[in-house]
Amino acid sequence: MRIPAQIKAGLREGFTAPYFNLLENWGRWSRGKLCQGYHTGQSPQPYTLTDEAGLYLDSAVAALKKSRPQVWRVFSLHYVNGLDTLDIDTTLRHHRRRLGGVERDEHSYGVNVALLGARSSVAEREIRGLIQLGERIVYDNLLEMEMQHD
Repeated sequence: MRIPAQIKAGLREGFTAPYFNLLENWGRWSRGKLCQGYHTGQSPQPYTLTDEAGLYLDSAVAALKKSRPQVWRVFSLHYVNGLDTLDIDTTLRHHRRRLGGVERDEHSYGVNVALLGARSSVAEREIRGLIQLGERIVYDNLLEMEMQHD
């Protein structure tokens, strides 16, 4: 598979704004592809990514999923689902509570509200770190794919 021009342009200047724009467009492209055939209640956001570039980037993200599934999950929640760090934290907490079989809100644990705020800011930093790690790994995967095709 040849390297799409949009991917080359996104990588050309390194780990900079064009690369992050490429990821944002890939997220909107993925959302559009996942939502075909049913109404999500949200109006689709436009993307400027060809299917060829989207599929190419998908393969780099698939390598992230295979090597670091936890990082991939946070990366996907951010880029594909369009969630910010606070929403990702909330989603992951809710998911963990559901898996435990008990639905509880934060107050049922008897936790001080100030501690919740502190925990939330730490969690948001950790989530941001996981997103950045995912961005770096996908970037490296794309560079490796590019070198294999040269």
